[in-house]
Amino acid sequence: MESPKGSSSKQKTRSSSKSASRSQAVSRASGDRPRRRVIPGKALERFGYLGTWPEFLRTLANLALDEPWDFCNQDIGEATRKYDILHNYIRYTFYRLTLEDKIGFSSDEDFAVFNTGLVDRHYEDIYACFEPSDPERPEEARYAWSFAGFCTAGTGRLGKRLVRELSPLPQPASYLERKEDLLFDLDREVVCDVHHIVVDNVHRLPVNFLRDELASSQECLGILAGIEDLTDGARGDRFEKLRIVIENDTRLFNRLSTSINAAIDVAKRQVRWNYKTAVPAYYPRTNSMNLLLPLILTDSPTPDVALVVELQKSGNYQGQTVVTMAQAYRDARLLCRPYIDWLSPASIIDAAEEEDEEE
Repeated sequence: MESPKGSSSKQKTRSSSKSASRSQAVSRASGDRPRRRVIPGKALERFGYLGTWPEFLRTLANLALDEPWDFCNQDIGEATRKYDILHNYIRYTFYRLTLEDKIGFSSDEDFAVFNTGLVDRHYEDIYACFEPSDPERPEEARYAWSFAGFCTAGTGRLGKRLVRELSPLPQPASYLERKEDLLFDLDREVVCDVHHIVVDNVHRLPVNFLRDELASSQECLGILAGIEDLTDGARGDRFEKLRIVIENDTRLFNRLSTSINAAIDVAKRQVRWNYKTAVPAYYPRTNSMNLLLPLILTDSPTPDVALVVELQKSGNYQGQTVVTMAQAYRDARLLCRPYIDWLSPASIIDAAEEEDEEE
């Protein structure tokens, strides 16, 4: 549970250049620095030295209550893809905690802790602990903090130090502020940004769906021919061509729009049948709560994409975009593990990485 440290680590102190106050540490984590864009997914990496991601994630997964942290088709032999769901979870959980000012610091600022939001097999909260980085170690030199290990309160060196130095104990991230964040209201209208869905994000729609809907256009069929077998770059070029065609052909645009709206109507009927069908999710880039609705666009019995809807102050729902099933699960898992049959890692094929944030 604890990251190994040399015996000298207890005696070392941070140099003045590495010393950071509580506000400075959180500011660094959230990217709140002059002329620098906030990148939510990088907040934890900027806060402190973590060691290697594979070891960090493996330790946390082994300690936490068992649940699937990978999608069904991932090659678990590749460290960069193993624990993909957990990797997403811990990065964006930390970012949310910085926004809520829930990173705990000891009074002498020699100990920093955050609540991971996960529990062990005894349902005890798991905390991530950090100690001052060692300027003598090159890998830690540019960080104010270095990961010391995970703990539960009162157990082991770190757990006892947590209880001794922090009161109250750091709390987990919170997301739900109103019942509307949790339940979809069928009496409210859903208005979608259809252009964003069928043009800007056409690459997220199932290829078989696009072939069926655009079958009357030989140009579109030519663009889609063999697209699944192309490299990411070549596939992106093809979709860019497809966007231009759809944008300039009202008939094709309207056909796709009609099919999307029909799928939304089906999703609303599913919610009427089972209110849990609408899954709450957190979107870090806008720090907002949304609801996810399953959209079935092909003959598959399972959804192909998820519609992201956000409640507006007017009372209407704005259908913002569609996301892949993998991204839908990642966003939903930030709140809690979804227990709904349409959103399960065991049935989700994460064939390609979602667009990632850039520095």
